[in-house]
Amino acid sequence: MRAIEAIENDAADEIGGIHKANLIIKLFIRQSDIDLPEQKLWMAVLGNAVMDLLLGKRSTYQDSMRVERARREAVSFFKNRRHVTVCDWLGLNPDWVLEVLRDHAGLDVN
Repeated sequence: MRAIEAIENDAADEIGGIHKANLIIKLFIRQSDIDLPEQKLWMAVLGNAVMDLLLGKRSTYQDSMRVERARREAVSFFKNRRHVTVCDWLGLNPDWVLEVLRDHAGLDVN
């Protein structure tokens, strides 16, 4: 996982959820093969799932429930391996994507 560590070294010492998600998304972009507009769309789908995994708690109950629901849906997206098709479109290894998310986003899927 040296690639993500190199990106993290460029960031501030304290990386919040959004900053960490952005770093992971940048790593995925660097490793992918994006030429077509459809591939940009699929990268946005993958990036949105990563953001949903890493969003923190919110100050109001309603916002907290919305964030938690989005996180559960993102976990399901990866746990049920729906990300495989997206990764195929992007030229990414879906198992590597899960490994990055386990190591750096706290994703717990088996």
